[in-house]
Amino acid sequence: MRRLPILALALALTACGPGPDDGTFGFAGELRDHPQRASVISLWVVGTADPPYLYKFGDGTTVVSQFDMSYRSDPPVRAVNADGIGIAMMGLLPGLATLPEGETSLDLIRLDGISADHAVVWKRPGATSPPAPTWAAAFPDGFSCAQCVRGGVALDTLQPVDCTFVLLQAPAANQCVYY
Repeated sequence: MRRLPILALALALTACGPGPDDGTFGFAGELRDHPQRASVISLWVVGTADPPYLYKFGDGTTVVSQFDMSYRSDPPVRAVNADGIGIAMMGLLPGLATLPEGETSLDLIRLDGISADHAVVWKRPGATSPPAPTWAAAFPDGFSCAQCVRGGVALDTLQPVDCTFVLLQAPAANQCVYY
């Protein structure tokens, strides 16, 4: 009888994190101060483009005080900065709303929440500094979760963090600035 709970736990743990070399990635994080049902989207910040833009790629859902996010493939080229680093903040949309994949703007989106201090980082194999930011060396190739380290001279930096610590909360005026 004890084997069933252990098997369920093992299956749940293998469902998080990177897939078996197929580009898939998923995780669950904390949802704070948002009691209603919402959908989660990833907004990739392409700050090396002129002009900079956001690219929507990735969807998730909320359940009580948690959210889940998943990616079925590596991000599209247009979602990744020229230096080979992709950075996505998570945003909450009301109800079951979503956006189509592609370039977008915060002016077009009503966000009920955002990951002000956390992000998903995707690193192209071989991306090194320069031209990638020096903090990128701390991340492995592929998908990872990141936490903002505030206080850079001009920009904040990112450091790896366990994905279970990623937090979505009410929109903040003090959003991490990494590009």
